[in-house]
Amino acid sequence: MGLTITKVEVPEPEPRPAHLPPRNWQDKPMIIVPGQEKRVPYFRASSIGGSLEDLTNVNKWKSRLVTLGAYRFPRILDKMSDITDPDDAEQKKLMNKITEELQDLAGMSSKALRGTDIHAISEELDFGTEMYIPDHYVKPVENYRKLTDEMKSKLGYKVWATELFGVNDTFKAAGTTDRVGWIKDELCIIDLKTSGSMDFSMGKFAMQLLTYAGMVRYHDLEAQQGAGRHPIHPEESVSQVRAYIMWVPQSGEQAALGEVDLTEAVEGFKLAEDLREWRRKWNRKALKFTPSITV
Repeated sequence: MGLTITKVEVPEPEPRPAHLPPRNWQDKPMIIVPGQEKRVPYFRASSIGGSLEDLTNVNKWKSRLVTLGAYRFPRILDKMSDITDPDDAEQKKLMNKITEELQDLAGMSSKALRGTDIHAISEELDFGTEMYIPDHYVKPVENYRKLTDEMKSKLGYKVWATELFGVNDTFKAAGTTDRVGWIKDELCIIDLKTSGSMDFSMGKFAMQLLTYAGMVRYHDLEAQQGAGRHPIHPEESVSQVRAYIMWVPQSGEQAALGEVDLTEAVEGFKLAEDLREWRRKWNRKALKFTPSITV
C-alpha cells in the first residue's frame, strides 16, 4: 500500500499590532529613535537586570528538568544518536533543541503558560469581566481577588491601565507594564509575579520596575510618522521612588503585596553597564590571548 500524504494548510500568523515594534533575532524590540536613520535594538525591560543575576539555582533547576525529562520520555534521547561531533555548530543546535524539549516536557513551558494564563485572567477580573475559571486556576485566582480587595479597602488601590507598551529612552529599554494604578493616592507601577518563590531576583525585579516607571507609551506606526511617544498619564507622573509587586504563586498557597524601593535599583544600572563594557573590552581581538612562548 502506498502512503497518502495530505497537505495541511498552515494559517498565516497574526500580524503584529501596529503599535508594537518588530524584534530582532535576540527578541529585542527594534525602536525608532528620533534623529536616527535606523531602528535601535532596546533591552527588554523584563531582562535588563539579567546580567547581574546569580543564575546558579536557575541553572541547577534547568539541569534537574533535563534529567527528569530524560527519565520520563526516554525516546526523546533517541535523537541523540545523530550526534557524532558535539562541537559541530549544527549539531550543537540539535542538542540545544533536544535539551529544550526535555525541559518543556518536564514542566518548564507549562509553568510559563500557567503564569501567562493567570496574568490574562487577572486583567479581565480587574475590569469586572465575568468568565469561566478552570479548576487548576481557581485557588490562585481566588487569592488574587482577595489581595486586590484588601488593596482597595486599605490602600485605595485603583487601576489606571494594563498592558501598556512603552520605551525608556534613558535606559534604552522597552517593555509592557502589567499595571499602572493608584496606591495611597500615588500613581505607581504594579507588577504581577506568579513564580513559586520571591527569595531570588529582587534586584532584577527592581531594575525592571524602575525601567517601567521611566517609560513613555510608544506607538510604532505613529513613530514611523515622526511621533509615537506619549505620557503614561496625561496629568500625573508615575512614581520614581516606589513600585509594587503583587505575588500570586501558581500553587495557590498564598498571595501578597510588596513595596519595591526604586532608588535601590539605580546602582544596578551602573553596575550592568560597567559589566557590559568589561565584556566588550575583553571580547575585542586586541585583547585576545597572545602567546609569548610556544613549545
